[in-house]
Amino acid sequence: MTTAKRKNDIIFLFGAGASVEAGVHTSDKITDILVNYGSYCPSENSSAIENLSRYIQVKIADYLQVKASEVNFEYILGTLMELSKKEEYSIVPFLGE
Repeated sequence: MTTAKRKNDIIFLFGAGASVEAGVHTSDKITDILVNYGSYCPSENSSAIENLSRYIQVKIADYLQVKASEVNFEYILGTLMELSKKEEYSIVPFLGE
């Protein structure tokens, strides 16, 4: 389309706060849910999920030289995704045994 034909189109730009207004959890809340999984989704695997999430969070924090509380779910889930494909990524030495 030419610019003349699209002159009346409206484009909306939303910032990060728009998702919160829509009821989506904040990054901090999602991180809390992940590292305190048993409080939100009790199951026989809750402790294992929490322990793995916290272990990865601490390892990433050590690597980045930040506090563990500064490592959000995006880092944790990204690491878990790479770990699940350890044949394709060299993440395992970073985490150790």
